[in-house]
Amino acid sequence: MQTDKINEPLQETAQETVQEETKEVKETKQKKSSKIQPMPLHPEDADHLPCVIEALLYVSGEPLAIGDIAEAFALDETAVSEAVDDLAHMYERERRGLCIVRFADKVQLGTRSDYAPYVDRLFAPQTRQSLSQSAIETLSIIAYRQPITRAEVEQIRGVKCEYAVSSLQAKGLIEEVGRKEALGRPILYGTTELFLRNFSLETIDQLPNREELIPTEEFQV
Repeated sequence: MQTDKINEPLQETAQETVQEETKEVKETKQKKSSKIQPMPLHPEDADHLPCVIEALLYVSGEPLAIGDIAEAFALDETAVSEAVDDLAHMYERERRGLCIVRFADKVQLGTRSDYAPYVDRLFAPQTRQSLSQSAIETLSIIAYRQPITRAEVEQIRGVKCEYAVSSLQAKGLIEEVGRKEALGRPILYGTTELFLRNFSLETIDQLPNREELIPTEEFQV
């Protein structure tokens, strides 16, 4: 039939389009799945690993994982971690304007707190909103009892804390980490990497004793 003859080119075009799209999807997946090929450091640069890491952190501007640095340059994670420590000690020894901030398994460049007033003076940062007493109490409970549900937090505090939990989530200090195997499968909450970063903690195990917690007025986000 004539209709079939007319449809044949359309069908062929559709098949070609699908094949092209499938090919593009495969290529995209291959690109995403392919890892960066490790590039071993030049022998001369290997002796200056702390300086190499300093350059990486400066250009990045964002936290870098120790494992990613090690993998990119075919290095042992212990060697990278020790180089980061050497860089941190150099900054401290020379009272440099920069410092090393470590949290979780990541590392980032920061500015020395001693010089914060001068930075604030020039750049006039926006006023940061302090956490309320309710939010601080809620955050403390979650930090020490995580993973924990909102109902369990409310049971400890003796008051509702829906707003405090929402506020902490909005600030990126806590996040959903799963569901409790109980009636209704309530959400479990835990702290985030931003929480560790704000408190200068590498892991949650480094939390101070409760009586040593930072006063409310000193913690801002």
